Formats: sequence, C-alpha cells, structure tokens
Amino acid sequence: MDNITLGLTMTVIGMGVVFSVLALLCIMLIFTNKLFDYFEAKKQAAGEPAEKERPVSLAEKSATVNPEPVQQETVPDMEATPANPGLNPKTVAAIMAAVSVYVGQPAEKFRLTAVRHLSTAAGQGMVWASAGRQELILARQEILNRKGSRKR
Repeated sequence: MDNITLGLTMTVIGMGVVFSVLALLCIMLIFTNKLFDYFEAKKQAAGEPAEKERPVSLAEKSATVNPEPVQQETVPDMEATPANPGLNPKTVAAIMAAVSVYVGQPAEKFRLTAVRHLSTAAGQGMVWASAGRQELILARQEILNRKGSRKR
C-alpha cells in the first residue's frame, strides 16, 4: 500500500470510530431519558409529587419576585424637554430595562442622565469595538476598586 491509500484508510476508520461513538452516546441518552421517565411515572403512580420542573421564563420570574401590580405613576412629558429631541420615552424605557437586566438590579435604582450615540463612521464594527472597550475598562475599574478596598 502506498501512503495515500494508507492515509485515506486511516481517515475513513477514524471517521467511522467518531460516528460510532456519537451514535452510542445518542442511544445512551435516549435510554437514560426513558429510564428517568419510567421512574418519574412510578413516583407519580405512588402518589409522590413529580420533581420535574418546567423552564421558567424571565417574565414569570419577575412576576414571582414582585407579585403586586405596578401602580401607574404620572410621568412628566419627556417629549416636552428639548434635551434630546430624537429620543422618545419608549427608547428610554428600553434602555433602562436593558441596563436593569444586565446589572441584575431593579430599574428604580438607576437614573438615566444622558444617552450618547456612538459614531458609526467605520460601519457597525466601530460600535461593537467601542462596547468591548467600555466593558474592559469597567472590568479593570472593578478589579482596581477591589484591590483598593483590601488595602484599607
């Protein structure tokens, strides 16, 4: 056998082994799923409550955290202030919601003071680069703040 045939044979054997192992893993996962379903059905037949939890959406989580209905407040007309004429209240609400979810704290703890549009002179890549840079700067500041609090 020459080297090309040997290399091709080894490649085919290697691919066969990989696909065989993947098929075996798939069969094992199906079997364990059926096994768990069987034991779950047995528990339910015995009268024990099922332990299977369904996935909970973010809206359901927030509803369980704060079950009271939200009171409507009178908000001053944001469009009447000429500070940023291109920014409507829905955009401000979306920004505040995004910040709240990202930080993991209620939106009431934050106050939106200014909104700046990033320059898109070099296309969309510029926006992503600026966001990445900002995230790195904030991470470094957190590290420095932690080091500073340890020295005291």
